Amino acid sequence: MLIVLPAFAGNGVTRYVLDLANELIGLDCHVTLFSIQPLDLGEIPHENSLAVPVISGGLYASRRYLYRWPVAAARLVRAARRSDMVVAAWDNGYPLLCTLLAGRVARRPVIAQVASYPTADFGEYLNAREAKATLWCYPRLDKAVCAADGLHEEVASMGVAPDHALTISWGIDVERTQALGAVEPPEWLPQGRFVAAVGRLAKDKGFDVLIEAHARVREELPHSLVIVGQGEEQQTLEGLVERLGVGDTVLMPGFLTNPLSVVSRSEALCAPSRHEGWGLMIAEALVLGTPVIATDLAGPANVLAAGRYGEMVEPGSVDAFAEALANHLREPERLKRAAADARANGDSFSVRAGAKKYVQLCAELAPDERTLRKRLHA
Repeated sequence: MLIVLPAFAGNGVTRYVLDLANELIGLDCHVTLFSIQPLDLGEIPHENSLAVPVISGGLYASRRYLYRWPVAAARLVRAARRSDMVVAAWDNGYPLLCTLLAGRVARRPVIAQVASYPTADFGEYLNAREAKATLWCYPRLDKAVCAADGLHEEVASMGVAPDHALTISWGIDVERTQALGAVEPPEWLPQGRFVAAVGRLAKDKGFDVLIEAHARVREELPHSLVIVGQGEEQQTLEGLVERLGVGDTVLMPGFLTNPLSVVSRSEALCAPSRHEGWGLMIAEALVLGTPVIATDLAGPANVLAAGRYGEMVEPGSVDAFAEALANHLREPERLKRAAADARANGDSFSVRAGAKKYVQLCAELAPDERTLRKRLHA
């Protein structure tokens, strides 16, 4: 199996792919990772062990390096030919297009891992050509593998037939998550109660909503807010903190290699995303026994078992998030019990179950030797 990433980075997609690959190896499935951009091992999340072979396309994300396209494409096609199935780990844009084309040239089945809402990036992170390329790809995939049932409607809107869409929920390494949560926390953690949020500082993560909700609640119910992450919205969020006058209770320490030591000691993990396909950090918080307040989207609803394991609120609503936050700070026992219930069922969040389904899918889609010979000589 070949899994293609645009690059290695400290994001949820990379973390999940590495965990998935390691589990697949444990199931005697040969896995190769392909990074379209040059391989930077320093960008691989530190808690993941790199136990799989990695190929670098060596293609930088700049027009200046277009001359490298032929070499990168040749490497990708060659890697695809050595695999039974090609997996696009990025669900939109040129990385998806490159993976699909390489798979077709190599005459291998191609699937895409649909981590979130691909069309949500149209106009925001993807230009018109990239959006058009994304829409061209989806009807041509052998399978669209959604991280949550709620994403089926999204892929259907892009032309994926119902029998070409399936759900394989994301998962985490439960044991490693709990070990990292027990690590000594940073010295700068606030004294007293605080809630935490973790993720890329981007508009779709909804941290502006969380900051405004915090500002409304903090006078009546004193607490601090810690937002871990970095991204393009940092200056905007810092400006919002200053405008609301909450600089004394909002901490934004930037990227942390281990945010779980912060999450495990917080009153709650807040996940105010406007778009979210699954929610690795939500699952990690739950196996640490940390209460969760999240927006009612496909991914969080899947992880939170439709509200059994945490509070779900309307996406983009400051009023709804402020009310949920205030209710939890007044009476925390309900969500603590829900998180304890989730932790007791921690195996349900393990990446292992999803890895087994990928092995089954590969066996279903991979051509036998006779079919493969026909394809190669067609």
